[in-house]
Amino acid sequence: MAERTQKDFRWISYPRAKRVEQVDLYHGVEVADPYRWLEEESSDETQAWLDAQGEIAERFFAELPERERAVAHLREQWVDGVGSVPTRRGENAFSLNPEKGKPHAVVHVQRGRDAKPEVVFDLNENDPDGLRTIAPSLSVSPKGRFVAYFIQHRGADDAEVHVHDVEAGRTLEEVLPPAYFTRLAWLRDESSFYYSYVDHQTLIGRESEKPPGIYFHQIGTPFDEDPLVYAQTWEGQRVALPYVTDDGAHLLVQHLHVMGARGGWGFRTLVGDGELTWLMDPNVEHRFAYVGTAGSEVFFVTDYEAPNWRLVALDLKRPGLEHLREVIPEQEQPISLFAGGNPGSVALEDELLFVTYIDHNAHVIRIFDLEGKAQGEIPLPFLSNVTRIATKEGDPEVLVGLQSFVLPHEIHVYDRESKTLAIADQVEVPAAFADYEVKRVFYPSKDGTEIPLTLIHRRGLERDGSAKLLLYGYGGWGIPLLPTFSNTIALWVEMGGVYAVANLRGGNEYGEAWHQAGQFFNKQNVFDDFCAAAEYVVRKGYTSHRRITMVGASNGGLLTAACYNQRPELFGAVLSLVAAVDLLRLPYTPIGATQSMELGDPGISRQMFEYLVGYSPLHNVRHKGFFPPILHIVGERDPRCKPGHIYKLVAEMQRMGDPERLVVLRLLHGVGHGTSNKDALIDLAADEFAFAWQMTE
Repeated sequence: MAERTQKDFRWISYPRAKRVEQVDLYHGVEVADPYRWLEEESSDETQAWLDAQGEIAERFFAELPERERAVAHLREQWVDGVGSVPTRRGENAFSLNPEKGKPHAVVHVQRGRDAKPEVVFDLNENDPDGLRTIAPSLSVSPKGRFVAYFIQHRGADDAEVHVHDVEAGRTLEEVLPPAYFTRLAWLRDESSFYYSYVDHQTLIGRESEKPPGIYFHQIGTPFDEDPLVYAQTWEGQRVALPYVTDDGAHLLVQHLHVMGARGGWGFRTLVGDGELTWLMDPNVEHRFAYVGTAGSEVFFVTDYEAPNWRLVALDLKRPGLEHLREVIPEQEQPISLFAGGNPGSVALEDELLFVTYIDHNAHVIRIFDLEGKAQGEIPLPFLSNVTRIATKEGDPEVLVGLQSFVLPHEIHVYDRESKTLAIADQVEVPAAFADYEVKRVFYPSKDGTEIPLTLIHRRGLERDGSAKLLLYGYGGWGIPLLPTFSNTIALWVEMGGVYAVANLRGGNEYGEAWHQAGQFFNKQNVFDDFCAAAEYVVRKGYTSHRRITMVGASNGGLLTAACYNQRPELFGAVLSLVAAVDLLRLPYTPIGATQSMELGDPGISRQMFEYLVGYSPLHNVRHKGFFPPILHIVGERDPRCKPGHIYKLVAEMQRMGDPERLVVLRLLHGVGHGTSNKDALIDLAADEFAFAWQMTE
């Protein structure tokens, strides 16, 4: 079947987008914003424009024969990997597990090591409108009687909290309404928990009936009767998160600046209503990620006087950073804490610390005692991404979740006594995976900096420049691109393509210095790194420029949109997903305001404004010369990267009505900044594959 190319879509007639006289003033400079009306996403006028874009997209994808082939392949060959690493409390173990042929993961409990898992909650049976998702996290009470799970509606980031009583075999009637940044901290007797609360009204700057802060909930009582135990205004994007010390004696409060994850910690006893004592200044401009407690000491991973992170302890009996005890000094490789959180990469149990480090762009796990003395490593069997380390008091077995580019999520068990690692749970993968090769190389960027690049393809690939290549990048927020299994990668490689992942500056593959080298006034380094990757793979004979598709989402969507403007000749097609594209207006959206912590705010200074407007995708659209076909994928309810900003960019790209310039807008209804719905993921992967495969020569 002949592939359809950009020239086969000259039937497209872009809908007219009116231009209005809207001008904003930044440090005395006038900047036109003629499509401001598209920011009113629910207006009749915007919806009419979107309907016309939808008709184009529907016919466009219907004319891509590879899309139907991709959908069939993905549905038949989709590999989920095993579920989440179980959380073990008491005799029970809780996990979220995928179900073959179903869109949502299912919450399970296993009562005893040899028991058969039981269903706690199955969203597949409780999603009448098809617009709900389950967040990939659970909160389990200390003895394993209760498990809380989080349900999101219509793609929103906020989630409502449901609590299930395993002992009684029922879900409790009380439900916490949708909120952001919700964290539960259980009392050891399981009678109640503290929780953080920020609702949508608060987030958008309106007064809420339930002020933000930390509340106390007694099991069996309505959430609207919960007392506020610590108030924390949202002003400045600050939240308060609760923790309970392992001995159950103290409430810990993290005073957190969201996204940047900076801020201090306070504590008080659980008994009474005493004031907090601060372990450190609540507004400290450093990151202190909680690990656990031992006796009166609280252990943190921090970037305080350690850009690559170190592990420290503070004693509740001697608060103040002047009494900080260094446990594990900063090392050459950074500790793996993305954006300052601790998603399970560091664990404390039975006076041992299990610490995950990034070695180039893969993980290693090192073990220390509480004095920082090295106790060896957990021997990982392949270049791995550690998804979580799960321990249990008194249990010599440590559960470790692992995945790679060609292996879906597996669970391994490390025996502390024999110091061996064995597979505990894995799924059968297609035989073709054994034929995939993963290669790590380095290439020079524009300024000579060596950038890591991972290439995944079939063994024996001939480097004759004929392979189609997907080039993926992110480059921001201190988030590293680690070996991660993707069904899109598997499909692309199965069809004979090359998948390339560039570890651009802006991540933290090499620590905070690597992050800062792609942040604020250094953002252009990220674009240069990405473009240099495209030049490298052509120079080395993997592909040709017209056969490269660049792809990125969120901050990566900004990356691809910016590179489209700056170096269009390097690429044959572009995928830009849920992107930040109007860097002048982004800081003035509710959650987008937090992005100024990474990108900057044009209101801060004339210099920052000039730098941002110099690469902001919306403000750098050109209308002359060659431009590769571009697909913009937008979540209708994205709270982080405003959909209306992407609509404005599409309108400007389509303004000249040039049929030789293919710009397609694909709106995902009922989806936010991402989705965990398997059906939606398959549709999205098929869109990406078909566009990239058939738009490249």
